Amino acid sequence: MSERRLIPILAMALALAGTVRGQITWAGDIAVTMKGLDQHLVDNTNIRGDNPFSNLRLRLFPRHWISPRVALIGELLYDSGVRGGSIRVNGAYLVVNELLGKPWLNMKAGLIPSPFGNYGLRSTYFNLNPLIGVPLLWHHRTPLETDVYPQTDNLRAMRAAPRGYMPVGYDACWEIGWELFGELGLLEYSLALTEGTLSNPTERNNLGRQVIVKAGLNPLAGLRFGGSVAYGPYLNAAAADADNPRVEDFNATVVGVYGEYKARFLQLHSEAVQATYESPYITGEEQLSIWTGYLEGRFDILPVLYLAARYDRFLYSDLLNASTGDTEPWGNPVDRIEAGIGYRISREMMLKLVYQYNNRPQAAALGGPGITHVAAMQLHMVF
Repeated sequence: MSERRLIPILAMALALAGTVRGQITWAGDIAVTMKGLDQHLVDNTNIRGDNPFSNLRLRLFPRHWISPRVALIGELLYDSGVRGGSIRVNGAYLVVNELLGKPWLNMKAGLIPSPFGNYGLRSTYFNLNPLIGVPLLWHHRTPLETDVYPQTDNLRAMRAAPRGYMPVGYDACWEIGWELFGELGLLEYSLALTEGTLSNPTERNNLGRQVIVKAGLNPLAGLRFGGSVAYGPYLNAAAADADNPRVEDFNATVVGVYGEYKARFLQLHSEAVQATYESPYITGEEQLSIWTGYLEGRFDILPVLYLAARYDRFLYSDLLNASTGDTEPWGNPVDRIEAGIGYRISREMMLKLVYQYNNRPQAAALGGPGITHVAAMQLHMVF
């Protein structure tokens, strides 16, 4: 039996054994989705095959409090879009509150949600994503590959591929690492050291580490904003060549800001980042950069009914095309609009009707799909 299948089975066996002994409590959610229009759309599909628009998704959250301040927390995922239908361990980490007796010092260690920005935590909990899809920042796959140094010609060739490789951030895949976090008055902070990086969370065979620093303010009730910086080597050791044997010498730097505002019937969330990737074959004045961000809003019409929308934009820096002498983006820019209605059937059950529109004008010029869209109805229940 492969390691990929064995680990979830062992995790489930240990969790069930703990449940029988009364040590582990469970929560979870299940989402059943029907799609129309471009119903086989791959725009939202992650590298492992899971997709927030999949017909069936089941998440389980085992939790065990070792003491009043120490807990073990996990997340298990089943997604019908994954070939073979196996259950995946999404998260498994230890939480220690008031570390060393300090109320402002807490710790997470293990397979943890991304400490960068403000989307990772709210995507983990029921009903904090008013739509179905995930912001482009947190899943859209770029022409960057994990096991080769970026070069202009390779990137240009990858632009015509139906799907890319590394995203800027990867909400569907958590990172192994340590995080210290807490609040000091109006200030919130987080310091993290991880094995993988935002773009490549499973990269653990190079000799580098990613450092993430986040700081924010909560000056008023309902208002929160801040910034994050992440820095670390993003390539697999297989990318090394004779001229550049150390992939650890080439890093990804991601700088972002985030904000949210909540007031009675209105909620606003936003993030914007610049990501820059170093390569020995892209030097001088040229920069391998991405700019992306989103603005998301939710308005509660009634206690059980809301409207929501999100606008995303994903842009690439220009590189020189030696064959034409012109500069052009090294990836295909994307604009996305996702809008929908949410209706709370009961405290535990939500119905969402969503439409998502994607526009890639330069992809159309390369023979790919320029405009894609999907409509979906999702029944989402927590237990």
